[in-house]
Amino acid sequence: MSRIEKTPQDLAKLISESSGSLAGFSAKAKTLQSLTSIIANICPDIPEEIWQVANCRQETVILEVKSAVWGQRLQFERNRICQQISQASDGQLTKLELKINPYGHQRDAEPDVHAPPVQKTSKHMSKNTAEQLNMVAKNAPAGLQEKIRKLARHANKNEK
Repeated sequence: MSRIEKTPQDLAKLISESSGSLAGFSAKAKTLQSLTSIIANICPDIPEEIWQVANCRQETVILEVKSAVWGQRLQFERNRICQQISQASDGQLTKLELKINPYGHQRDAEPDVHAPPVQKTSKHMSKNTAEQLNMVAKNAPAGLQEKIRKLARHANKNEK
């Protein structure tokens, strides 16, 4: 039996020809990428880890910024950014909305399997530390002296 040869099709072409949600995701991803490059060209002094294009809906581009200080810096460039975005999108995107989200860029750190295990700190107090606390308590005011001695007594509880 002879083998049927098929030439591989370009994935970008397949996505652009499809009409499902995959095509929508692809188009939106390209739009967000082009918006990111426009803003990076207008404001090259702002580090890219400080901001990100979060979304675009209706006629608004939503820009997420780590701090209000950098948000204010982007406010100064708002008109230029809106003008460039409007030209690039043929007038479909005309507004810019800035959202301050200090934790938006953080991802949960995955544990490094090659790193040595972290030793847990012990929760008991050494006798030496308790003695030093008692020495500090001698020169402390009455209320503080009582609290420091109470803290020093924890060393005796842990040794029993």
